[in-house]
Amino acid sequence: EVPKPEKSFSTATLAWGVNLPAHTVIIKGTQVYSPEKGRWTELGALDILQMLGRAGRPQYDTKGEGILITSHGELQYYLSLLNQQLPIESQMVSKLPDMLNAEIVLGNVQNAKDAVNWLGYAYLYIRMLRSPTLYGISHDDLKGDPLLDQRRLDLVHTAALMLDKNNLVKYDKKTGNFQVTELGRIASHYYITNDTVQTYNQLLKPTLSEIELFRVFSLSSEFKNITVREEEKLELQKLLERVPIPVKESIEEPSAKINVLLQAFISQLKLEGFALMADMVYVTQSAGRLMRAIFEIVLNRGWAQLTDKTLNLCKMIDKRMWQSMCPLRQFRKLPEEVVKKIEKKNFPFERLYDLNHNEIGELIRMPKMGKTIHKYVHLFPKLELSVHLQPITRSTLKVELTITPDFQWDEKVHGSSEAFWILVEDVDSEVILHHEYFLLKAKYAQDEHLITFFVPVFEPLPPQYFIRVVSDRWLSCETQLPVSFRHLILPEKYPPPTELLDLQPLPVSALRNSAFESLYQDKFPFFNPIQTQVFNTVYNSDDNVFVGAPTGSGKTICAEFAILRMLLQNSEGRCVYITPMEALAEQVYMDWYEKFQDRLNKKVVLLTGETSTDLKLLGKGNIIISTPEKWDILSRRWKQRKNVQNINLFVVDEVHLIGGENGPVLEVICSRMRYISSQIERPIRIVALSSSLSNAKDVAHWLGCSATSTFNFHPNVRPVPLELHIQGFNISHTQTRLLSMAKPVYHAITKHSPKKPVIVFVPSRKQTRLTAIDILTTCAADIQRQRFLHCTEKDLIPYLEKLSDSTLKETLLNGVGYLHEGLSPMERRLVEQLFSSGAIQVVVASRSLCWGMNVAAHLVIIMDTQYYNGKIHAYVDYPIYDVLQMVGHANRPLQDDEGRCVIMCQGSKKPRPFRALPLAAPSLPIRDPLPHFTWRPGRGAEAVARTRVGVRPGRARGPTTAGETGVGAGEGGGPWGSRSGRVAVSARAWRGRSSGMRGRGRWSRAAGLRATPGLLRGGRQAGPREREAGAGRLLLFANSR
Repeated sequence: EVPKPEKSFSTATLAWGVNLPAHTVIIKGTQVYSPEKGRWTELGALDILQMLGRAGRPQYDTKGEGILITSHGELQYYLSLLNQQLPIESQMVSKLPDMLNAEIVLGNVQNAKDAVNWLGYAYLYIRMLRSPTLYGISHDDLKGDPLLDQRRLDLVHTAALMLDKNNLVKYDKKTGNFQVTELGRIASHYYITNDTVQTYNQLLKPTLSEIELFRVFSLSSEFKNITVREEEKLELQKLLERVPIPVKESIEEPSAKINVLLQAFISQLKLEGFALMADMVYVTQSAGRLMRAIFEIVLNRGWAQLTDKTLNLCKMIDKRMWQSMCPLRQFRKLPEEVVKKIEKKNFPFERLYDLNHNEIGELIRMPKMGKTIHKYVHLFPKLELSVHLQPITRSTLKVELTITPDFQWDEKVHGSSEAFWILVEDVDSEVILHHEYFLLKAKYAQDEHLITFFVPVFEPLPPQYFIRVVSDRWLSCETQLPVSFRHLILPEKYPPPTELLDLQPLPVSALRNSAFESLYQDKFPFFNPIQTQVFNTVYNSDDNVFVGAPTGSGKTICAEFAILRMLLQNSEGRCVYITPMEALAEQVYMDWYEKFQDRLNKKVVLLTGETSTDLKLLGKGNIIISTPEKWDILSRRWKQRKNVQNINLFVVDEVHLIGGENGPVLEVICSRMRYISSQIERPIRIVALSSSLSNAKDVAHWLGCSATSTFNFHPNVRPVPLELHIQGFNISHTQTRLLSMAKPVYHAITKHSPKKPVIVFVPSRKQTRLTAIDILTTCAADIQRQRFLHCTEKDLIPYLEKLSDSTLKETLLNGVGYLHEGLSPMERRLVEQLFSSGAIQVVVASRSLCWGMNVAAHLVIIMDTQYYNGKIHAYVDYPIYDVLQMVGHANRPLQDDEGRCVIMCQGSKKPRPFRALPLAAPSLPIRDPLPHFTWRPGRGAEAVARTRVGVRPGRARGPTTAGETGVGAGEGGGPWGSRSGRVAVSARAWRGRSSGMRGRGRWSRAAGLRATPGLLRGGRQAGPREREAGAGRLLLFANSR
């Protein structure tokens, strides 16, 4: 039998963790060492009561005994504690600034009024009401303010001023509104006190050395109570001589003690004194947290050198080793003597990759350990990098970074994922131009990862940038890739946009045709300023026209002018309308069917994609609506199809999407229509509609539009002015970021559009339902469950009976609807109808429906700007023109004086403004996607149709740069001549070395022939014959196999 112990002993710290009742409890001494205060302190009242509560066993004893041994001075306190009931007072006031900052960062508190309400739920408020004098409140104050509203407001105001002073929040004293700052988010995330942030603001500088960095850490307010005791000085002096980083302060200073203890922890030095050991535990418990906070602060300030030092120090604290040590020390299972032998050899760690296991064994004279070391060397994380640059404007570069893992994955070592930081530094490695968090998951550890981002570029053009990918966890795990700008050609400065003239708005009667006027008279009496300015060119001439204007400017009406002009001249004329989106095609078809077929008796048809059916529709239709792919199929055999040749008007909408994924087909059919026109010697009028472009002159030139027929208005020229707000959320995990956006979405609605309609765009179908429910949940918390419902439930019931989605029924009953691809067309029309009529105020829509929705709102909220791409297993940014389309829905010309848009995105995307948005910023150019994606298939189709027999130089639309050429067929070429200056640069990192220099192994995937001027596959420069043959690029694609 195991004997039962009659006595048990426990430390005071386990008072709350021991569940062993006893007859007698003895408390021997009531003082414990507190590292936070740096001294011996008395046990708290609750700890004493908890210990004495263990005395007495209900099953065996009628009473228990408690014996407390303490100093005579504390005797009276403990007697009163046991004999009287002492009230528990709130200690919240001392920590109020930090707590308020946390609530502001979470989004629970948006302004001073919210903060006062939040304080009303605190125990502090209850105690202030019960014992006002104890909290400095006089009876007169209590009579005048029985609920203490003013007292709570004073507390909130004082705390907010402290936070504002240290840049933790932005506090508007007039309105009482709070705005989160990046520093406040970091402080809240890492539990950093207001005083510590103040210290960091004063002492952090971009040129700090390691010595000064340790000093800044040691001055954190978390260690303000730590003192240097007399008995510790001798041991601290010995430690001071052994630590590697010099300490400037005297050993009498507490900061020197903290500095030495941290270095002793990293160096794994042993300590003797109990109090010193307790202090070191306290310091090291806070070290990782505080150093991570410093790292994020300097990272967001863009200080490259200090960011590198702080990240390394974070990893040194985590691994308890210095960076100068062998990286293999991070594998704990590797014997210590083996690592020491490798370190004694002074053999560069990178060279170990070049050795096999036998050579490694011979190197350290331990043949048996060769295989083990070889295994661990190849478990160490290592990445290959290759990069492709493309200038978007003279001040913005698009970077496509390909990351290829080059190490063996072991779940016991690496876990389920490895984290890395992507840093883009300037030529002097002083400023971080872009930073991004990259997570490599185990199941995709063998795949290539493509990451796209934008960086600024300055003039004069620097010789190079540096891209560094640094592990968040492993010391000495870094890959650096210098990106040379030697062959980078920036686009020339673009001409200014078309000025919007201050013209008298044209009345509808300017059409001078009663039948035509009837199409618009019941909608509006006057055309808007953009329609007024282009009216004469589009309606009173037969010139090719380019109209570039922001989304929502009424460009479709401009296309209708051209159609009416065609019908005026030839009542049996034939028009083809091309739009890249199927949803847009259906939307335009429904609108024009009612206008042109029902009212003007002209046949409007929508192509189906079935060739035989489409040929019949083409033969009998006056207005043919199609997508580029469907028209491409019909028009390829144009020589045999007279109906294709008999086109009078060719309208292309959303021309800016030529630069998108499906742009090659759109470009090919535009070129083909111009070629057909030249061959049949009869003009086919082309009307191109687009968003505002910076290289509109090139596009218009390609389409045959004269300077007087080119209208490219500034992005901020809108019928309804736009007020844009961008909110950044520094959370890398997408689902967590979406969760954190839920409350800010509701607050944005109540702030910017409390009564007017709102559209919220979300990344996925699933998220539409979740967001709608989140909005209603927040409404219920505000005790305004149906605040977004503007009709009676009785009026809604006939509509709800037609729906099959029970969740949609429930949300509609509370004034919030949602739209996604999974709903039937009838259900989508019903929700749109309820929204347009004003019955419901909020609609949540999936990203892909931004092109197919025929509704507008006062406020548009874009909830995150990334969606999941299953092909590459990663979240990618929305195409900029999708964002433009979403913003375009904030447009109600006859109902609002202004529209509003709130974009919520990842924090790293916020510094790069959405430059194509309707602001006073230049619009983006469109780039030719044809050579990148489908040049050979596009050529093949034309060759089969005998449109062109080969690729040759000549007939380009203007002089070209090196690597640019025309198509050499008919009007040939494309919209990209020398003005675009579209020359991309590729760079790559060799597999063998992390530094980006040449090593052993294969090339990583690089650009190949990808728009690199004068380069053949494998990076060889094109020879004189090849360059002479016609500007290289198209000839290379023709002959590459």
